[in-house]
Amino acid sequence: MSCEVPGAKVEVGKRQFQGGSRQEITLTLGALEQAGEHDGIVTLETNDPEHERIAVPIHMEVASPIKVTPASWFFGFVKPGESKTCTVTISGAVAFQVKEVRVDRPEVLQVTVTAQGDRSYLVEATLQPPKAAERVEGMVEIVTDLAGQPVIKVEYYGSVKLASDAEQTLGG
Repeated sequence: MSCEVPGAKVEVGKRQFQGGSRQEITLTLGALEQAGEHDGIVTLETNDPEHERIAVPIHMEVASPIKVTPASWFFGFVKPGESKTCTVTISGAVAFQVKEVRVDRPEVLQVTVTAQGDRSYLVEATLQPPKAAERVEGMVEIVTDLAGQPVIKVEYYGSVKLASDAEQTLGG
């Protein structure tokens, strides 16, 4: 008996059984490297000359060990020169460390990370908008020491509105 999924262990209860009966097979998985969907095959060897090997397909869904709440930073409408701060909390099912933070537009977004124990981080993003009216959006990559999810991506977005834009919107 074998399984092509890395780190998997296959156990079969009774080794011999009557034709037409059922057999329970337990598949114990090690830590899979990547969250997401995985497929594999368990191969059973029998003493039946017509069915010496039986391939049983398996499908697994592995949940991420990390949860980001809320999932993104939304700054709403901001005026030029007016900074605004939003936070997300990153929580892990296991202990992890944040090793690096990569900001795609450091001229408009500053990010700080504060550990809250060994399984949680508060990530604070401060938007310092440009002087022109524009939609500000992008991605922050938070690099961790987790083998299964080494990079956590958090989107951010908001709109810079000039005072005249706000008046036109309100005035019709």
